[in-house]
Amino acid sequence: MYASIRLALLLTVTLSACARTPLEQSRLDSSGVTVVTLDQSLVLSHSLPSIAAGVRDYVYIGPVEINNMGNREYYLWVSLASTIDREFLGLTPSDASELVLLVDDEPMQFPIVRWRTELDAPPYLSSTPVYATLEAKTTLDQIHRIAAAQTVELHLIADTDGGSLYQYWNGDWAAWQNFPEQP
Repeated sequence: MYASIRLALLLTVTLSACARTPLEQSRLDSSGVTVVTLDQSLVLSHSLPSIAAGVRDYVYIGPVEINNMGNREYYLWVSLASTIDREFLGLTPSDASELVLLVDDEPMQFPIVRWRTELDAPPYLSSTPVYATLEAKTTLDQIHRIAAAQTVELHLIADTDGGSLYQYWNGDWAAWQNFPEQP
């Protein structure tokens, strides 16, 4: 009897540990490249009380590996989303031109451009209406440095303003530590 209780307890502890471990996703795109991501992106938010109470802009961000026959490139996938109906309010979202991560108070600057359209699907999903999907070229060393940091701040810089600070909402920078898993 005690053996079955111990086995059930061990199974519960093992399953709960697995539930907290981010999973890596890998898929072959119809363009011929393999796209590797984590199962979830990180989510950060920026409140806009000047427009309305309780509305926010969001940044979804996650690491991506594009493997083209052994030639691996790394990107930060950045999706901009909002609970604000800007069209209804007659507002246009700012075009983001740069992503700045303050990693342990040291800036890492990334020029950002529109996400590649040749892929079948975006690498991550967003639960909020998306108004722009972007990419920032990076290195595996930079991804791991971000994951190992004690503090990470995300600033999105637009040509029309001085930038916006996005606060942590959901996810874990440390989950990027072993990205991508090596066989």
